[in-house]
Amino acid sequence: MKYLPKRVILSLVLCLGTINMLAQRVNLSIAILCMTSGSTIRDNNSTSDKYPIRVVQNSSGFSIESFNETKASWFPGFYQLWAAWAPPNERGLLIGFAYAGLHVGSAITMPITGALCQTSLGWSLVFYFYGAVSFVYCMIWFMFVYDEPKLHPRISMKEKTYLESTCPVIMKNSQGKIPIKSILTSLPVWSFIVVNIGIDWNLYTFLTSVPTYMREVLHFDFQQNALLSSLPYIGMWIGQLIFGWISDILLTRRILTLSVVRKLMNSIGMFGPALLMILITLFDHHNKYAVVILLTFGLFLSSGVFSGGMLSPIEITPKYSGLLFSASNSLGALTGFLSPVVANALTPDKTYEQWRYVFYLGSVIFLIAGFFYLIFSSSNIQSWAIEVINDDDDDADDDNHHSLTDKSFSPTICQINKENIKNEHKQFDQIYSNEVSIT
Repeated sequence: MKYLPKRVILSLVLCLGTINMLAQRVNLSIAILCMTSGSTIRDNNSTSDKYPIRVVQNSSGFSIESFNETKASWFPGFYQLWAAWAPPNERGLLIGFAYAGLHVGSAITMPITGALCQTSLGWSLVFYFYGAVSFVYCMIWFMFVYDEPKLHPRISMKEKTYLESTCPVIMKNSQGKIPIKSILTSLPVWSFIVVNIGIDWNLYTFLTSVPTYMREVLHFDFQQNALLSSLPYIGMWIGQLIFGWISDILLTRRILTLSVVRKLMNSIGMFGPALLMILITLFDHHNKYAVVILLTFGLFLSSGVFSGGMLSPIEITPKYSGLLFSASNSLGALTGFLSPVVANALTPDKTYEQWRYVFYLGSVIFLIAGFFYLIFSSSNIQSWAIEVINDDDDDADDDNHHSLTDKSFSPTICQINKENIKNEHKQFDQIYSNEVSIT
């Protein structure tokens, strides 16, 4: 740990945190099976009307699973940290590795929880265990995580200088108002939101509907379904690491510009799965293993968006990256409710022919999101995301107007003159092409 760059340690810590966040969400779904027993229910039991109970249960499940309250406070802070710690030519792998905890957490929590339930302490051990894990993780967080490189007491001067020169526009403690109108009318912002909604729709479709499809159309038994349904997520985990590494190589070696790399990765993550979802409709239960391969490869390709459009908040508005992601994630979470409802409406008889429409719809959504991002996205910081000082301000003397590329100026607050915005943007763009060394 001593010799690892602090940004690499941060990626590892955030990956562990993402795993822990998923574990806190998922463990109850397994533990509750141990907490209930058929022997406590008699044939002549008296219960209240079932429909109000179902309403409460469904609304609670919708709140937890669709809106992911435990996830809501994690990822906005996640993005805000990376705005200060991830250089443009390293964001793909650093953030991709941290994001991969989502899939690792999903894969390991269920078997661990099941094993804990089988011990002599029973289901109560599940909550003791995950509570202790969270406590230990908090200690790790306080030891290794700092808001900015300049606040880290153990960072090397070389790494600190490198991060401050490549992550120069991270604005905090500003007294200015949030530019809500500019955010809502920004096409690059909406391109990110559309990508987030597109990937969320199809991920929720895979999560909630594909297991049903594999059981009712492909005729996999319970054990096969449980095993094979996890393969696409393993593919997605591997894909995040591979595409993150490729995108960083393309930037570091200056093979492609930042904007082209982001659009390329996002196009792979949108258009690739769209094509494969069409191909899936050509196979029925006689070629069921071919469908599993296509599903796995589809999610593998979809992970390209995490090195593409999903990095937009950090690049177009570092200061408001957390706010932008939280707002976008709230809209994307609605698909957790809509996706299974639409899938059920399209498949009333659960036939192979009806399920084809579910995949057609998913393909169309991928295509719309992919083209929208391709046309309207940007990887440049937006003018409204930069704090501007009026010329007639009392304190707006020459000493207060610093270049965005001035490495002697603190990267936490960038203040520029209105009349120099265009020139400063040109200087800022040079950062991506001039910085090629990696500590």
